[in-house]
Amino acid sequence: MVMTMLTADAQNNVADAEDCAQWADAYGSTHPVVADDQGFTWETMAGGYSFPFYMLVDRGMVVYDLAEGEGNITEADIVDRL
Repeated sequence: MVMTMLTADAQNNVADAEDCAQWADAYGSTHPVVADDQGFTWETMAGGYSFPFYMLVDRGMVVYDLAEGEGNITEADIVDRL
């Protein structure tokens, strides 16, 4: 499953449902776009990473890989988790 999680809006305010809808429209996202309005991603998981930040989660919802920037989680990594 692909999901986009917004941690802030364009003005660095807490993201909300409207921001998610605008993001999906702007980028043509057909997958879920959700808001991290509690700061969980940044404070708990991404602290040392920059954005864009990617997380590969396996079928058991275990975080398999963390990466920053495009292409650092490969198609082979994804297929291995299927």
